[in-house]
Amino acid sequence: QNLQEFEHATYKQQLQTIALEYNALTEELNRKIQSSGYTEGAFKGIVKQLNTKNEERLSQPAVKTRRFGYFVNIGINKSKIKYTGKSLVTVNRLNPAGAEQFKNEVTTENLSPVLSGGIDFFPNPVTKHFIIRGEISAGKIESVTTSYSQHNYINPAGTENTYRLSILNISFTPQIIYNIYTTNSVNCYLGAGASFSVRRTRENIVEQKRINQESTGVWVQDDYFHLKSSNLSTILRCGLQLYQRFGCSVIWGNPTKYTAANTGGHSIQSGLLVLSVGYLMNRSHR
Repeated sequence: QNLQEFEHATYKQQLQTIALEYNALTEELNRKIQSSGYTEGAFKGIVKQLNTKNEERLSQPAVKTRRFGYFVNIGINKSKIKYTGKSLVTVNRLNPAGAEQFKNEVTTENLSPVLSGGIDFFPNPVTKHFIIRGEISAGKIESVTTSYSQHNYINPAGTENTYRLSILNISFTPQIIYNIYTTNSVNCYLGAGASFSVRRTRENIVEQKRINQESTGVWVQDDYFHLKSSNLSTILRCGLQLYQRFGCSVIWGNPTKYTAANTGGHSIQSGLLVLSVGYLMNRSHR
């Protein structure tokens, strides 16, 4: 009797294993297995139901693989701008000897929106482990600093210097992306690329206002720094995609110089850190 019960339990376990292997173990089928007798008729009934489920699965239309996909993103860019060298941005009144002194550096941070979109190419559209991406993005970079110049060490009379920088930045960034973890619902990836940026400068001015003086006035210096109109940088990114429809990513860009070579030692550098969310199009669901 014990041997018969053991064989019966093993028989049920084997049927469950087969059903799991074919992804056909429903609650209804499991109940049928548990209540079945160790007979030829019961066995045939379960196998028939297994075959029916498997045929249904195989008869589903095949998913069409696509070599190209599209995406749009919106994000926030945290730009960090660093000014170095002797200028009206870094000047810091006078030292005890009566000479102008300057800060080693002045740093500002700014949050601004970024819009981007592009196309993904899948060399292997089935596995999609590697992705070649072309992305175009547009965003704004702004910075405001305040410094003080002093006429002499005894008298506090001098000027308040306010520098304003505003740039519209458009970038084209080809990238290589690798999916490090992939399931039916989640993809996690790492990527790297080179970003070519062109800029349109909207503001690059210093406003100087007299302070602690009998007379008052404000005057403006336009195009204070000699800025480059383009540059090349590298970017790194990581992110995840959900259900082949939604995505989020973090992008880091190395600091690059905004000033041209002939600026008398002045330097403006800016790095980027972008957090974005996006919508994916023309992706096949697996």
